[in-house]
This record gives sequence, structure tokens and C-alpha cells, in this order.
Amino acid sequence: MTPEERLYQEVKDALTQNDLPKARQLLTQLLKINRSNPEYWLWMSGVVETRKERSICLKEALKLDPGNLTVIRGLRLLDENIPDPEPPPGIRFLKQDWKTILEKEELKPAAEPKVRRKAIAWSILGVIALALVTTGIILGLRPKIKPGTNTVLKFSLTPPPTETVVITPSATFEGPPPLWTLLEATFTPTPLYVATPHNLTEAYRAAMKAYEKGEWAKALEYFKQVLGTEPNSPDIQYYIGESFRFLEQYKNAVAAYDAALKIDPAFAPAYLGKARVQLQTNPPDANAAEKNLKKAVELDPLMHEAILELANTSLARGDAEAALDYTSQLASSMPRSSLVETIRAQAFLLQGENSLALDAIENANRYDVSSLPVYKLWAEILQANERYEDSLKPLNTYLTYSHSDAETDLMLAKAHFSAGNLEEALTAVNHALSSDNMLVDALVIRGNIYLYQEEIDLAEKDFDRALALQPKSFEANIGQIRIALLQDYPGLAFEYVKVAVELAKSDLEKATALYWRAVSLIELGETNSAIRDLETVLALPEDVLPDELRKQAEEAYLPLVTPTPSLTPTETVTPSITPTPSKTSIVTLTPTRTAARTPTRTPTH
Repeated sequence: MTPEERLYQEVKDALTQNDLPKARQLLTQLLKINRSNPEYWLWMSGVVETRKERSICLKEALKLDPGNLTVIRGLRLLDENIPDPEPPPGIRFLKQDWKTILEKEELKPAAEPKVRRKAIAWSILGVIALALVTTGIILGLRPKIKPGTNTVLKFSLTPPPTETVVITPSATFEGPPPLWTLLEATFTPTPLYVATPHNLTEAYRAAMKAYEKGEWAKALEYFKQVLGTEPNSPDIQYYIGESFRFLEQYKNAVAAYDAALKIDPAFAPAYLGKARVQLQTNPPDANAAEKNLKKAVELDPLMHEAILELANTSLARGDAEAALDYTSQLASSMPRSSLVETIRAQAFLLQGENSLALDAIENANRYDVSSLPVYKLWAEILQANERYEDSLKPLNTYLTYSHSDAETDLMLAKAHFSAGNLEEALTAVNHALSSDNMLVDALVIRGNIYLYQEEIDLAEKDFDRALALQPKSFEANIGQIRIALLQDYPGLAFEYVKVAVELAKSDLEKATALYWRAVSLIELGETNSAIRDLETVLALPEDVLPDELRKQAEEAYLPLVTPTPSLTPTETVTPSITPTPSKTSIVTLTPTRTAARTPTRTPTH
């Protein structure tokens, strides 16, 4: 294996492990060795951090492999106007000739002497032969690799000291492909809003080209030149405002939008621009932004971007119903969109309609498999539907192409814990707590992991910390019940049970609290009360009570109603801690009657 092949294998290993920074560093070294492999540039486009860098990498790949459909699709997703590759040479079809016979006779040229035609033919062949020889000499002398001169990338690339072989066939990929390559079709960007016709000057063409590429400073300069010749064009002022907005020069942006409205008070995009500035400033002015957005929609009911912004502002203030109303306005005038379905999913999740939220987010993914925020929201919604193991797939997709954060690490920990992958769960939850050590849910998950691993002291510290941060945490109180029972303090466990029963809201939480109250009562010798609680739990329907909790309740209940004679009473508390897909992991205890003990710890309320 050559050094280049070995380095490429390390790149693939880093991608498999979702280590994008390492893959980026290795690809940089690989491109220093061989810049002429389009496959390396394509992989680099998937690990760079900015849209501009991605565009540069894809353009380099396209230079080396002009017919690579994957590269062309990626550039189109970046709004680059890339034509289809030239088709292979084949039979040329003759054009239809609609001239009449008389017209053909009139246009038919006079026949030339045969000798002259032969002379001309030989002359043409001679010129072609000379051109081919000359071209061959030039191509033979010209270097096959043209060093890149682009300085936008954050890494430094230099051509290798010796010439390398140019790889021109389409690359074959291993490992996770860039996400946009999974699209069946590219998406057409929202067309630019044009209010007035323009002279197609060089400045105007250059301005629009720079704007479409996101080169805001360059676009701004060209638009200012256009404004000098077309001062009464509101859309030019609007584009100037947008360029300022993307450059985060908000005061200048608002001035440009106001200038557009001075020219045309009914120019709807200017109100949209002002609203976006008001939402982007710190602190945002949501009320003023909403007024401007409504004005934009009033002037142009088909301005989809303004309606989408209104839906998002409604979600931000917690008004899910208003967000859904706005998305319904788009149903008749806008094609099915991942953006619309994502908003609907967020609104349904806010309303607690978890099943509808799941349908919406699956539609969003179907419409655009390249949208990373969709995968993160999809995992959140799956966990809201208590499908923790199922959330692993979208989470892994999201983390393959994006950096993790405390929120995604916590979701990953819950998913792995539910699947019984304790080491992976512990790694993920530790990452989450390293980012934010005050995450109560993360402390609870880690406490449950430690319980399973029989690290009782570590588990107790995490539950204590969780309750100190959030005394009304149902999960943390359940954790303390389990700790107290394992330490043979049923009286203390019962004190935590009282709190848990008061905090329980859902049917599952109520069933869980009753189960642990029954276990505590058994330890305290209150058998009849324990039987009543267990019978209440076992009477719950199947869709409320998870199979694991039902099984544990039955195991605690049957010995109480069918006692086994024993000459010598024994005291056994055998915990069997098993993570389950339900919201609260259950500890299976096989208690017998014991006298109550006096707790030495004071519960945290």
C-alpha cells in the first residue's frame, strides 16, 4: 500500500467514526500529495465548514471530471448554474427542411467543376491534419496539472513536486457519501424578486451573478453602480439592502429597504427585508417584525417567504395554532416543501400531537433528504413518541455530517441507554455534561447507567445533583427511591415516593409512582396497601403500561396473594436493574416482609 493509499484509508476510517475534523485534516494532506483526484475534492466538499469552501471543492472536482453527475448535482444544490454534461458523440439527426421544391430549386447553388472540388477537399484535409499535429504538440508540452490558485479555503494546498496521473473516470465512493448526493432531484431556489425591467449592462449581470453566489460585498458594489444609472428601481435598493443584511450591516440594510419603499410604497419585499433585520438584531423585535411581515403578505399574498417567516415567529412565541394556520395558507399556492412540513412538525410537537408531528417530519425528510435540521427534529419527535431506539438512525445521520451539541448528545445517550448500549450511552452523556453540567436529564440518565453498573455512590451523587437543580424532577425522585431501597432505607424511599406521586402527570408516570410505592410498602410491612397499589397498576390498559413494568408488577404481586409457608422469615432484596424503552427505567426488586428502618438521610424536595 502506497503512502497515498494508506492516507486515503485513514480518511475513510475517520469518516466511518464521524470524526469530521480529522477527516478534513487528512484530506488536506492527501490533496497536497495529489490534487488531481476528483474523488478527494468531492470528499473534501462533504467535510468543509462553509458553503463557499464546498463550492470551491466541487468546482475543482468538476474541472478534473466534467461528466461527474454527483459533482454537478452538488453544485446545483449550491445554486450554481451548471449545464448538463455534453452527451457522447453519436448520430447527428438532420434538421427538418420545410422549404418547397421551388424554393429549393431557387437556392440550389450552381455546380462547380469536379477538379476544383477535389482541390478544395484536399486543402481542407491538409489544414485539419496540420491543426491536429499542432494541437498534439501543444498538449504534449503543456503541463497536465494546473495548480490551484484559490485562496478562500481555510487550508493551504500546494502542487506536488512531481507530475501525477490525472484520474478522469467518475469516482467510486466508500463510507458515508455527502448527504446531498442522496437526492433524487435537485431543488430549484426561490426566484429573485424583480419589480422593474433593467438594462442588461455588465454591472447588472455582474451584480446578479455575485448575488446568486453569495458574494455580498462584490454584489453590493455592482448594485451601487446599477443604481447610478437606474435610480428609480425599488428592487435594486432591495438587493442592496439584502447585501447589507447578509454582511450584518443592519442600519444600512434598513436604510436601503426604506429607500425602496420611498420609490414604491407597495413594494412587498422591502417589508420582508425589514422584518428579517428586526428578527436578526440583538435583542430581536418580534412584534415589529410580525407587523412588517403581515404588511408584506397583504401587498403580495403569494410571498411565500413572508408567510414562512410568520409561521416561524408564531412558533417562537409558542403559538402552534397560528403556525399551522400560516402553513395551511401555503397548501394551494406552494409546492410540497420540506420547510413547510418541518414547521408543521414543530407545531404538532408543541401541541403534544406527537403522532402527527412524526408524520410531518417524515414528509419533510421525504421531500429533502439533505436537510440536517430535519434529522435532529426527527430524532426528538421519535423520542417524544417513546421510540428511543428508532431515534438512533436519524441521530447518527445528523452527527455524521454535523458537530454534536449538548442537546444531540443527550438524545444519543437516551437512545443508546434504551437499546442497552451502556458504554455508548455513558460516553454520550458525559459529552453532554462537559458542554453543560447543569443538564438535569443528563444527570438522571447517567444516574440510571450507574445504577445498572452497580455504582450506587456515583448514581446517588447524580440524583442528588439533579434534585438540587430541579427539586420537582419526577425522574430524579424515582432514582432516589431506588437508591434508598438498595441501601435498605424503605422509610426514606417512601418519603421520596410521596413526592413522586404528587409530581406524576402522565398515566405512565402515575403507574411508575404507584409501583414504587407498592415496593416501598412491602419493605415497610404494609402488605395490604401494597396489594391495592399493584392491583391498580395491573388494571391499566396495555397501551398505558409497558410490558416490562407490567411484568415487574406481577412479580411483586403474586407472592403477596399466594404466600409460601416458611419456618424462618428471611430478608432478601435482590435488585435487577434493566434499562427499558420506557421513559423511566425500572428496577426489579423481589422484596419480602421486613420491619421499617429509620432513614439516616433527608430527602430533597
